Amino acid sequence: MSGGLMVLWKKEDQVELLNYSQWHINLWVKGRRGEDDWLLTGFYGNPDASKREKSWELLKELKPQEGIAWCVVGDFNEIISQDEKVGGRERSEGQMTRFREGLEWAGLYDMGWIGNKFTWSNGHEDHTFIKERLDRGVANQRWMCRFMERMVEILGTQVSDHKALVLTVGGLAEGF
Repeated sequence: MSGGLMVLWKKEDQVELLNYSQWHINLWVKGRRGEDDWLLTGFYGNPDASKREKSWELLKELKPQEGIAWCVVGDFNEIISQDEKVGGRERSEGQMTRFREGLEWAGLYDMGWIGNKFTWSNGHEDHTFIKERLDRGVANQRWMCRFMERMVEILGTQVSDHKALVLTVGGLAEGF
């Protein structure tokens, strides 16, 4: 598998596909135990830095109307700050600022992580080794308040240069 997006969920979850492109998958998740439904977006940021601004524009377009709980999980292909990268050249401050501004405009907050924070590596074993936190889970305030019991777990990998993320909400896991 090379470059792309995949969202998995458990058979018992009620999920409706709303729309998708090569850069996103929008799913409507039915609330459990009478809770409100919520929007889940699987996201893939453009790997070409010169086109990444379009990724942040897409986030703005995908932002739901006020009052809807929204969570976005995926490979943003960008870091928020230099401490999310080890090795290689420093990331452009402008690139990181545009990413932070895109998240802020969309009202999305980082959910943190469990495990090794670095989700991507170039796989080198010499002085050219690079690792970065390109994949993450972010959510709006409504979603964060609704799911106080939540975590984004970063799993190991043997088949990809990216690590898989597992989102757990209220003690129930969803895979990404």
